Amino acid sequence: GTTNNGYHALVKGETQCYGYAQLFLRVMDRLGIPCEIVICDDTGEGMGHAWNVVKLDGNWYHLDLTWDDPLPDAPGMARHTYFLKTDMEFKWKFGHDFGWKTETDCKDKTYSQDNIWDDIVSQIIFTDADTMIFRRNEALRSYLCALDIPTGKETVLHSMDYEEILLDGEYYYGYGGSLSLKDGRAWFNSATAIYSIALDGSDLRTEYIYDVASNNRYVFGFSLNGQTLRISLINLQDEVKEVEIALPDDQYHN
Repeated sequence: GTTNNGYHALVKGETQCYGYAQLFLRVMDRLGIPCEIVICDDTGEGMGHAWNVVKLDGNWYHLDLTWDDPLPDAPGMARHTYFLKTDMEFKWKFGHDFGWKTETDCKDKTYSQDNIWDDIVSQIIFTDADTMIFRRNEALRSYLCALDIPTGKETVLHSMDYEEILLDGEYYYGYGGSLSLKDGRAWFNSATAIYSIALDGSDLRTEYIYDVASNNRYVFGFSLNGQTLRISLINLQDEVKEVEIALPDDQYHN
């Protein structure tokens, strides 16, 4: 269709799988990294699918931007489940078990086995050339982490338990996975609030609180654009509502 291309993905912010794959291919071309698009005519559900393979250090790996962009759609949400995976991982471990074929073999595990991004549930943000921050969720706890790339040392900047929230008369564990950088601080969310913290893990601030009980929705994700906070709120039916909050310049707000 007219929206299933890289231009529409970049300019309009929405597309289908081929648009994701085409846009990624163009970015890799600009960076000089070998990349191809894989097309499957039928996933077994009467529809096709497309993703990429990319060559790093002489070996090929799969990545699927479409499946790493979670549904329902929400600003600030990203996964790395389908990032730099082998043939075996892609087919059996991560659900791409349909009749696709490539001209390349993706067998090497250097970039796909036990790497840092395996359980990352947010964007990966570089705070400088040697440091990146991200979020992990393990069991019923969420962690904001910083990784020193030259040494491989990972530091937990903040951690918190999932929140037990009441939605439509039943209790539900809600958690957040969004992450953003603003004015030298990391912004992240729980199910009921959005926080910011200094990049050394100090000075935790509550930037926004959402009334879950009154609205039967919780904070699913968020993004920042200047002084505008864009929040995705979700209910138990996976219906997303977006709201925009104008942030004050000099004060924090509830």
